[in-house]
Amino acid sequence: MPNPDVLVLCGGARGDPVGGERVLELDIDAPPGSPSKVNLRLEHLAHAMQEPVPDRLEDLLRVACYVFCADQFVARDRPETLRLGATWRRNFRFKIPVADLDFWRSRKVLEQLESMLSFLSEDAYTFEFVMLRRSSRR
Repeated sequence: MPNPDVLVLCGGARGDPVGGERVLELDIDAPPGSPSKVNLRLEHLAHAMQEPVPDRLEDLLRVACYVFCADQFVARDRPETLRLGATWRRNFRFKIPVADLDFWRSRKVLEQLESMLSFLSEDAYTFEFVMLRRSSRR
């Protein structure tokens, strides 16, 4: 069995799978009961802060939530597998709406984000950021 290749479409983003990618849809703003619903209560953080939550911090929380959920939903190699870790690593391709698009699309941020997550998880990550629709924000 090859490494799992997963296109993770977040926050209503659209995209087409490439090759044998499977598609995982996650959405913080989906209605309750939706199969793509992810629970993140940004208003809890906003309530505790003196100032409004900055766009970049809200984006970071969304990215972290989507990465965590994708990690939980995509299985790794099982202990009973005879291939001894051959399918341990996963390949994630995320498409995530953000408010601060220029920041998240910068080469430096993309390289650091992908490198850090790959180092921590032994998985491969690529990100495509798109503009967050204002109607999907609180």
